[in-house]
Amino acid sequence: MLDQNEDVDSQDHHGQTPLSRAAKNGDDGVVKLLLERNADVDSQDEVGQTPLFRAARNRQDAVVKLLLDRTANVDLQDAWYGQTPLLLAVELGDDTVVQLLLKGHANINSRGSENSIIGDHAPLSWAVKSGHEKVVKLLLDWNADIDLQDTEYGQTPLS
Repeated sequence: MLDQNEDVDSQDHHGQTPLSRAAKNGDDGVVKLLLERNADVDSQDEVGQTPLFRAARNRQDAVVKLLLDRTANVDLQDAWYGQTPLLLAVELGDDTVVQLLLKGHANINSRGSENSIIGDHAPLSWAVKSGHEKVVKLLLDWNADIDLQDTEYGQTPLS
């Protein structure tokens, strides 16, 4: 399948690696093969998205777990949206991926960047605003800070 001399971290014109594309598509067999060849789990494409970010965006639970098992950095923000994989999974209301990321030690109180699509909201605040009840419960069970204020209006998740 892969020649021993091929660069597993080669990038296409968008900066995506084979691992990023396989993660996005949920091809866990290819992901495993690339990880066995020591593909860079934290490679970032032209907008700063990692394979973990792409897997989370496409709700690829099995791939998210594989990448976390290889200690993918769960708190890298992408350059385009200013989001972490956790913030993205919260936005999507994907409680399964949220749970996996929290087990992978994602910062439960991380914030988006101020110029991001979600502003500087923390996961709990964004889950409340998005109406994702299962995710809200999950974040509360993991002790998300209910008093964390956003900088724009000083609001907490409960205000």
